[in-house]
Amino acid sequence: MPALHRSDARTMTRVLILAAALLLVFSALPGAEAQQDGPDILALLEDRRREIAALMERAVVYVLVDHGDSASMGTGFVVADGYVVTNAHVVEGKGKIMLVNPVLKPVRATLVRREYGGGAGGNDFALLRFSPVASLPSIVFSPRVSRMDRVSAWGFPLLVTQFDQSIDEILNGELRTAPPVVYTEGTVSAIVEKQGKRNIIHTAAIASGNSGGPLVNSRGEVVGINTWGYTEEDEGAFVNASLPADRIVDFLRRAGISPKISAQGTVLGKIPSPLPAPSLPQGESSGRDEFEPGELLDLARKGDAEAQTAVGAMYYDGDGFPKDVSKAVEWLEKGSAGGDAGAKALLGLIRIFEDGFADPGRGVALLREASSAPGADPEIQGLLARLLYDGEMWGIERDLDECAEWAEKAAEGGDPDGMGLLALLCYFGEGMDENDERALDLAERAAAEDSSLGKAALAWMYYEGVAVDEDLERARLLALDAAEEEESLAQGLLAWMYLKGHGVKADGKAAEGWARRAAEQGNEFGWFVLGSLYYSGGVVERDPAAAWAYLDMAADRNIIDAEELREEAWKKMSKKERQQAEKLRNRWTEERVLPR
Repeated sequence: MPALHRSDARTMTRVLILAAALLLVFSALPGAEAQQDGPDILALLEDRRREIAALMERAVVYVLVDHGDSASMGTGFVVADGYVVTNAHVVEGKGKIMLVNPVLKPVRATLVRREYGGGAGGNDFALLRFSPVASLPSIVFSPRVSRMDRVSAWGFPLLVTQFDQSIDEILNGELRTAPPVVYTEGTVSAIVEKQGKRNIIHTAAIASGNSGGPLVNSRGEVVGINTWGYTEEDEGAFVNASLPADRIVDFLRRAGISPKISAQGTVLGKIPSPLPAPSLPQGESSGRDEFEPGELLDLARKGDAEAQTAVGAMYYDGDGFPKDVSKAVEWLEKGSAGGDAGAKALLGLIRIFEDGFADPGRGVALLREASSAPGADPEIQGLLARLLYDGEMWGIERDLDECAEWAEKAAEGGDPDGMGLLALLCYFGEGMDENDERALDLAERAAAEDSSLGKAALAWMYYEGVAVDEDLERARLLALDAAEEEESLAQGLLAWMYLKGHGVKADGKAAEGWARRAAEQGNEFGWFVLGSLYYSGGVVERDPAAAWAYLDMAADRNIIDAEELREEAWKKMSKKERQQAEKLRNRWTEERVLPR
C-alpha cells in the first residue's frame, strides 16, 4: 500500500500518524527491553457494545395487544419511569395491552396518548403507562444523525422470534416471558423529507414485530423509532424507515413527558462541529440551583452577575425559560460585564458557533478571559487551544504559540483533548520544542480518557504501519468509531481508504459521503477526495472548477497528491473554468464558507 506523500519531512500525515503514536500506543517498538501497557481500544469498543446490549435487554419491551379473538405484537421502549413509547399502529383497535421483556414480568399497560397520521412517514406514536415491578432504565434520545452513521435496530421481529418457545406460549394464551430482544445492524442511507416531515432510511433489517422499537446509534442513544418498511417485490428491493428522535421527543413533550436528551444533540441531518458543544456553566457554591426561575430573574435584574449568567444559560438551553438565544446573549453580556467567568465562556462559544450571533474575534477574546480566570475550566482552555490550532476555519487567526500555551494549561487541569493536542504539539514541535517522551506520556493519559482524536490518530497509525504493524481492518474499525463521534481526521481517513480501495473495496459513493462530512469540518483529506471525484466525474458530475478549488485548499495543507492533481487539472482547464475556479476558491476563503 503506498504511503501518503507530502512536500517536506514535516508532512500532515506525519503529524496525524505520529500524533497517534503519542495519543495511543499499545506497546513499545520491537526490540525494546520493556513494553508500555496501554488500553486495548478495540476491547473497550466491544465492552461498550455489550453495555448497549445490556441496556436494550432492560429498556426494550415486547408489546402484546390481546383483541380476544386475535392478537397483535410489536415493540416499545422505556422513555420515563412507568412509561413506554411505541407506534400507534401497534396498539390500534380495542384490546388488553401487555408489556414484557426478559427482566420484566408481564404487566398491564394503558394507552395515555396516541397520534397517528396514517400513511408512510406520518406521525405514528403511542404512549403507554404501566406500573413497573422492576427497575427499568430510560433510553436517552439524540437528534444527531447523519448519512452513513452506524445504527442498530432492537425489537421483536416475528420472523426471528417465531423460533423461540415463548412465542408458542404467547400464541396459546400463556404470556409468561418475552423472547430475546433481536439486534440488527446497518447504516443510515438517507434522511428524506416529505410535506415537512423527515424520516430516516437505513439498512438495519426490520420486519413485522419491530414496529415501535428503537433505532440506536453507537453510543446507545435513540435516533429514531422503527415504523415502516417498503418492499419492491419485482426489484427485490426494500426500504427500512424510522421516524426521527426530534419528532418522538416533540410527541412526548405534548404528552407531558420530559425525555432524556443527549448533550451531544444537534439539528437533524446537520454535521456538528468537531469541537465540544456549549454547555451550561455551573456555579461552584452560589446555591443558584435552589432558586426558582422567577427568583433568579429577580436577582439578575438587581445586578447579580451569577444570576444573570444562570438566566442567560437557562434561556440558551430552554430550561426554566423558553429557548431564546437573543435573551440568552442579553443576560450573558450583563453577566460578562459583571466579571462572571461562566458568562464569558458561554457567550464566547455562542459568538463563535451560533448562527446569527457570530463574532469570532470577540468570541475568542471572551474565551481568553474565561480561561484566565482563577479556577478556569480546563475544557474551555482546551477548546480555546483547538480553536487557535484550527484558526481560519472559524474566522480566527491561527496561532500555534498561543495554542500551545492554552493546551498546556488544559492538560495540567486534566482535560483529555487538551492532553491529546499538547501531545501532538510536543511531538511535532509546533508552538514548542519537540519532546517525544513527554508527548508519549501525555498521549497515553489522553487515550485512557477515550479521546476520539486518540482513536482517529491510532487508526492512521495502523493504516500507515507506523510504530505498529500495518493492520487495515483495525484502522477501519477505529476510524469508524471515531468518525461517528464527528472526528474529521477519522472521516478523512475513511474517505481516503474508500477512494483508494485500501483495506476496503473501492467505493466512490462511500468515499464521497465520508469526504463531505470531513470537508464540512475543514479536513484536507475530505477536500482532496472531493477534488479527485469532481475532477474524474462518474460518482459526481464532473466539475473542473470545483475540483481545482478543493485540490488547491488541500495543497495548501501540503498534500503532494493534491498539488500534482491540481496542476494537472489547471493545465486542462479553459480560461473561463480557471476564472470560475479562482472565484470559487476565493469565496470559500473570504466568506469562510465550508465547501460542500
